Amino acid sequence: MNSHRIKALALIFALVSFFIYANVTADTNRHQAEVTILPDGKLLPELIRDIAEAKQSIYIAMYMFKSYDNVNNGAGLIKASLVKAAKRSVKVYIALDSSKDGDFIEKENKKLGKYLLKNNIQVVYDSPDNRMHTKALVIDERISYIGSHNYTNSALKYNREMTVRIVSEEASRDAIRHIKSIK
Repeated sequence: MNSHRIKALALIFALVSFFIYANVTADTNRHQAEVTILPDGKLLPELIRDIAEAKQSIYIAMYMFKSYDNVNNGAGLIKASLVKAAKRSVKVYIALDSSKDGDFIEKENKKLGKYLLKNNIQVVYDSPDNRMHTKALVIDERISYIGSHNYTNSALKYNREMTVRIVSEEASRDAIRHIKSIK
């Protein structure tokens, strides 16, 4: 064998060893759960139903939540459902993305945040030094929604998106820890 081939095999061995080590030592949690795949427009009816049935808490981390005054569809319906939940004394906590340059996403998130604060919903913003791209919601520390849907009419009606509904207290606790770490 020539030295180039030996070096290439050594590099491949080192990379494979690293990936095996990284996966074995990674700080991940595995949980048993009931999982429902919600592609495209299948998310909204499930999400609204679960928000309407919330009894204790709703935790959200959302990259973009572009609300509309029309409460009969998409993001406006989610916004109205969250306000109704807060009026039922459900604790609603939402973490939104923020940026240094005051981009479109930040403007929409701040606009929504002002409205939610007026309606007894706790709102926090991620550090402008980060790009918080999480899209997660947890209801009553039992039901989690995690996926690609932003809360915008485009994502909820037109885009190709997929979110999973996970029923697991353990997974929900892990998701809440992540959501509450966003500041």
